[in-house]
Amino acid sequence: MHRAVCVTATNASKGPRRYGFACAACNKRKIRCDGERPVCRRCLKRGDHCVYKPTEADSNQLHQALDRIAFLEDQIRKLDISDDTERARVLEACGVSDADASTSSNAAPKLVPLGGCGTLQPCDELSVDEHGQVQYFGTTSRFYMPDEHSERVEYSNNEQMLFDKPAHIEWLRTNANLHHSLEKLTLANLRNDPSVDPALSSALLQHYWTWQHPLHNCVYRRCFVRDSALGGPYFSPFLLNVIYAHAGRHMDPNDARFNSIEYGERFLAKAKALLQVEMEQSKPKIATIQGLLILGGRQCALGRNSEGWLYTGMAIRMLKDIGLHISPQKLRDADKLSPDDLEARKRVLISAYVWDKTMSICLGRPPTLNDMPFTHHCLWDDSDDDTLWKPDGLPDADPTYPPTKSYNSLTFRHFLRLSKITTQMYNVVYSATINSKTIEIETQTLETKLRSFFAALPDVIKVEDPATITHCPPPHIFSLNILTHVLLILLYRPFLISSHPRYKHPTLVRRAQRVCVEESSIVHHFIKLYQRSFRLKNQTYLISYCIFTGATIDVHDLKTPDEASAAAAAERLASKLQMLESEALLAPGLQRSADIIKMHLRMRFNPSSASPINHSSGSCLSNDSNISAVQASGDLSMLSIPSQLHAAPATQSGFQPAPAVNGSSAIHSTLPESGSLTQYSFPSQSPSNSALTTTYSPTWQDPFTSPNFTIDTFANVGGGFVPESLNWTLEDTNWDFMHF
Repeated sequence: MHRAVCVTATNASKGPRRYGFACAACNKRKIRCDGERPVCRRCLKRGDHCVYKPTEADSNQLHQALDRIAFLEDQIRKLDISDDTERARVLEACGVSDADASTSSNAAPKLVPLGGCGTLQPCDELSVDEHGQVQYFGTTSRFYMPDEHSERVEYSNNEQMLFDKPAHIEWLRTNANLHHSLEKLTLANLRNDPSVDPALSSALLQHYWTWQHPLHNCVYRRCFVRDSALGGPYFSPFLLNVIYAHAGRHMDPNDARFNSIEYGERFLAKAKALLQVEMEQSKPKIATIQGLLILGGRQCALGRNSEGWLYTGMAIRMLKDIGLHISPQKLRDADKLSPDDLEARKRVLISAYVWDKTMSICLGRPPTLNDMPFTHHCLWDDSDDDTLWKPDGLPDADPTYPPTKSYNSLTFRHFLRLSKITTQMYNVVYSATINSKTIEIETQTLETKLRSFFAALPDVIKVEDPATITHCPPPHIFSLNILTHVLLILLYRPFLISSHPRYKHPTLVRRAQRVCVEESSIVHHFIKLYQRSFRLKNQTYLISYCIFTGATIDVHDLKTPDEASAAAAAERLASKLQMLESEALLAPGLQRSADIIKMHLRMRFNPSSASPINHSSGSCLSNDSNISAVQASGDLSMLSIPSQLHAAPATQSGFQPAPAVNGSSAIHSTLPESGSLTQYSFPSQSPSNSALTTTYSPTWQDPFTSPNFTIDTFANVGGGFVPESLNWTLEDTNWDFMHF
């Protein structure tokens, strides 16, 4: 009796027997399976592949999970392209309120992860050497030094990698309050440099901070000024001379103070010598990376694109060498970074990321930096947004231009957002592996993203209608707005121009015609806006590229049978070519871009002509002629003017001073109020006395005489902006050895 009770109790404790839970291998062998997942004990012992037949419950759970994933992905896409108001509405619809979002903040006095980036996992690519310095060597490297307290470090990360955001912001703002005092001390220190006149130094720095720095923000001004005054890692003679060289490029040649610097070449030579010293350091410095990024931009602007590409590549290698591309959450516990350090590191990486996208589209090459650990909310020092901007150092600027808030950091944040869309566009449209089944929806999605991005821009940095604005915004804000419209052109231009079968999608071809012409017209109004306030001076490399890209559409539109459309395209093209050739006086590489446009004009009107652009003096198109005469004749020499610039003696560095732009022998200094090709004469050759000289490799084939030079040149992302630059896609690097 007792035994029976025990057996009954035992059976009851086991519960009801389960059926149908065996894995496929055990079921096939008709042997008992313990149902352990993911691998049962028998399969583990025998080394068999353990597979369970999905039950109805499993299938239902999987379908629910997939539906949930699809829903969440859709919500993420909506949030990504939404403004703050729309984002709040989407979150509310999902049952997430502001109170819910801040629950963790209320529980632990507003402790948040740095930059809102990622999870706090230990990083295998980082180690600490015997001196306590962070080293970027992964676990496979012979230089890797494993941390014997890795478990403790992981726990420490989760506890200590959280910090008080308001405290960091307060720290940064306190330093910003000291900025003006430190800047005076900096200028006083620079007066002790006997090699540079104090007035010249002050003028060059002022020009850099006003016109060049706000676009890419690679130098964190607060740290630079502090360390140049008091000493520290964010200042170096190399960086200072690079800034001088970059600013010197746009100095007024009629000002005697700037005659000796040879458009910054004197400082460039010194910077290159100092770079040799920097390269011998055991560990790259952030100031060196910043200098290389600026140097890369300067050399590209001058048409020395290979130099610019290499300097930028060095900067990217260096920033990876010291782990700037790694989320700072994984560095903070080891490096003990201050809020200043964190802000400087973020700005350098974001600057490199944004500049990498600029080079990518200008040179027609895939981006190098594809991953970005930061969101656009990660910059916490926005004190420079309130700094007043005015066009200092530009004598012929609009004298009525009012002081305007710079919104420097705000604009920089949105450049980061736009750069991420640029990467997506490049991978979708300019990839050789375009999926014809998905290209339409992907292109439309990208257009929606770009238009939503523009619509969500804060009003203080958004230019809705450039034709109705009296004063042009600061160049960095101007660049953000015009680039948004140019990216829409780049998104659709291959479908409009390219003869490649992969772009022959009827719906997209029709859409491309409308979008490209509309956006080119908007670019034209942006040019007129810039010209009204700043004449044609101090253009950046990015602005020149945007102008060139708009011109490629005007060339295509010139041959439309609609005379009104052709005349409008001619007016737009005249404005763009004038602006390009004006800047070419200081950036000779741009003259080649203008020549590309004129060569396409020749091919457009006379496709059978294979001769290069006429470099002899040509006659001007008379003002009483009309565009149809040019179309009928096919003779683009009618668009040329006599060679009007005369060479001046070269300087010791090989530079030639810029000519005075006046009189009948100069490029027109103002745009016609109502103009067309009949009112603007296209120079038929590169000015012989370009302010800067650029040499081209003798092995490089002139695109004007190359048999491969076709209208399809406009279809790639660079569009011929840098004609001597080799462009490629990632697919071009896949070698087919069957053909060797």
